[in-house]
Amino acid sequence: RIAQRRAAASGSRARFQSGDVFTHVAPAGGYPTVLDFGVLHQFSPDQLPRYVDHLARLVAPGGSLLLQCFSDAARTRAPGPRPIERAELERTFTGRWRLAALERCEYLTRERPYPAWFAWVRLDPCAAPVASPA
Repeated sequence: RIAQRRAAASGSRARFQSGDVFTHVAPAGGYPTVLDFGVLHQFSPDQLPRYVDHLARLVAPGGSLLLQCFSDAARTRAPGPRPIERAELERTFTGRWRLAALERCEYLTRERPYPAWFAWVRLDPCAAPVASPA
């Protein structure tokens, strides 16, 4: 709700929805932009294909995924989300996805900032919509 208030205060007409990536049903055609700030790094490598398949049900063809996750530079971090290597992001977003930009940044937490990745990922505009499971 904070994002919605800030967007409205700036004059933006952006609308925000939140939901579980595995159960949320997108409107017909999907969303033009989906945000993932702190979700991807919660999954093990063997869970990522399922996560990415579900993202394809949410993002409109030609749409964007903006994500931020802990990077491998944070390997000294105590228990918590696993760090993600650049190569893992490159392997994860292939096929109908294109990694449009990938930059190092900081993930701001209450304790301190941690090394992170910020990625802009595009879904192929010619990608056929992925049917939701029945």
